[in-house]
Amino acid sequence: STMAAIVDDPAPPIGELNPSVPAPLRWCVERCLAKDRDDRYASTADLERELKTIRAHVDDSSQSQPALAARPHRRRATTWPLWLALASFLAGWLATELLLLPRSTIDLSLYKIRPLANTAVYQGSPAWSADGKSIAYVGQVEGVRQVFVRDLASPMAAQITRSATDCSAPFWSPDDSRIFYLGALPGRSRRSLWSAGATGGAPELVEENTSAAALSPDGKTLTLLRADPSGKQPLSMWLATPGQPALRQVTTGPLAAGNYRHGFVAFSPNGASIGLWLTRWDGNSEFWILPFPAGSPRLAFAPGHTAYPFSWMPDNRHIVFGGQVPGSLGADLEIMDTKDGGVRPLSMTTRDAVSASVSPDGKRIAFTASQDDFDLIDVPLDGAAPHALLATSQNETDPAWSPDGTELAHVTDRTGSSQIWLRSPRDGWERPLVTEKEFGRRWIAAFGEPRFSPDGQRIAYSAAADASHSIYISNVAGGKPVRLAAENSDQRSPSWSPDGAWIAYLRNVNGKWSLVKARSGGGGQPIVLREHCLPSHPKWQTKSGPWIAIETAAGLTLVSDDGAQTRVLDPDHWLVFGWSGDDKRLYGIKNIDGRRRAIVSIDIETKAAKVLGDLTLPAAAEVRGFSLSPDGKSFATSASHPTGDIWVLSGFRWPGLRRWFTTPD
Repeated sequence: STMAAIVDDPAPPIGELNPSVPAPLRWCVERCLAKDRDDRYASTADLERELKTIRAHVDDSSQSQPALAARPHRRRATTWPLWLALASFLAGWLATELLLLPRSTIDLSLYKIRPLANTAVYQGSPAWSADGKSIAYVGQVEGVRQVFVRDLASPMAAQITRSATDCSAPFWSPDDSRIFYLGALPGRSRRSLWSAGATGGAPELVEENTSAAALSPDGKTLTLLRADPSGKQPLSMWLATPGQPALRQVTTGPLAAGNYRHGFVAFSPNGASIGLWLTRWDGNSEFWILPFPAGSPRLAFAPGHTAYPFSWMPDNRHIVFGGQVPGSLGADLEIMDTKDGGVRPLSMTTRDAVSASVSPDGKRIAFTASQDDFDLIDVPLDGAAPHALLATSQNETDPAWSPDGTELAHVTDRTGSSQIWLRSPRDGWERPLVTEKEFGRRWIAAFGEPRFSPDGQRIAYSAAADASHSIYISNVAGGKPVRLAAENSDQRSPSWSPDGAWIAYLRNVNGKWSLVKARSGGGGQPIVLREHCLPSHPKWQTKSGPWIAIETAAGLTLVSDDGAQTRVLDPDHWLVFGWSGDDKRLYGIKNIDGRRRAIVSIDIETKAAKVLGDLTLPAAAEVRGFSLSPDGKSFATSASHPTGDIWVLSGFRWPGLRRWFTTPD
């Protein structure tokens, strides 16, 4: 809190504290306290010279005054060492606070953290009741996430839902009589808003096609967001009165231009505004304040990272969220000022602190301590059980075999920053291949989908080194990364042509995904092969074939490498896919019947599909990446093993008005 006050809060003018301070000294101290580093002294040596000069001029000035003023000037001269000591102290104190971050900055003795739900299965998304006595959350039951309620005075939790599909993001009605949550209708992928009694009972469908929702403090207005998981339509916002079918779309403010793909929404505690944290198509986000019921929307800040679920503090100004901010090593609890955009950390844990929920009195924060824990796995094509290629306590994703099958590249966050590593499963060695150092950065938000060139000498990948993802190429032997196409767009999922001369990738401009190709050696403009694609993972045939596999609204689709031909293979959505060794079929994983993860193949000539086996994973688990093994009998991918517990933090500090207050337990 001390450090935050030094950085953000202006110091009171010295003249107000003591008008007798000489102006040159006042200017010197104010320069020491400047918020901008460039406005302060470059070194203590410069400061020392400045103080000596000021002292000399003040002494000369005092000697030139008339004898009648000798006593006051002598008084100033005798007090001058005190002011010199004060200036030196302030300069040293400022440097210590800003550069060394002493342990006293956060008084951990005030912090208290208690477990609320920590059984062996996943629990997350806590939400406080209006009276602050209960918490609703989701917990896994036989592979499906259900809604639970836990009274803080009781060690037991009551199961509220018994849904066939996952429930998420619960929140309470203002009178604590009902709990709202998101869940999918049977056989549908899009989520809907439901409600159930706080003690259980048959759920009621409130509104279909809802990705986020919030209820006003008086219970009279429901706001919801609608996001298209296929990426075809931009995010939209709607208002409704509970119990009435009519919806009113919000077409003003940030939602007017269609620049966002998903987001989160919450009414302020006083109901006078709606907070909207929206993720743009390029992956960055914006936080907007919408006065309610009317007023001009205000962009509060653009933090430069994705949006997270958030919760308001009682002061109607600050929000708390759990997430990873640029430069951090993981997701932690953060508090953000919606007036100046300042972000201050509240916690630092080894697990990701997400889904923060502030108690109505602002004294406690319930949050999820989660961990996805992606591991690399090898999936046989004969129906046998997958086995681990690399299992660690960190995230290992997006595997890619080298052409000769001796090395495996993958993305990892084991150092706290996303990096691409290379390993030899046969010889047992591994080393960093592409890191933030090659980009001259201290931190890279994300690397993605490394792919070897056909000769194995280069590797293409996506990297969030700037405002959005771009495709880069690095030499496997080392060297500076080279950007494939310098254009203002979000670029993902590179795939090499069989001769290595071209790279196909997905490009996003204002929410519209296209399949394009560019020369791997640079030069020339990217060529658009197919517009209106879905965010997926294009795969170019590995031999001499002309086809690139991609997903469109019509399903799994083949696009010719000149863009002239298009063939739809399968109307279903595939999670991951890639070519067989002879380029005659595609292998991959797709959902069947909503929950079953099937390992499938499809013949590109006959379109005959075949289920090869099942991939047994928790319903909430994700899979990322596809790379056919050297012998063609299996493929490498990565799968998550999500875990989560719910904890309650008290004793933290939060900014109220113009100072920091410690919340009592």
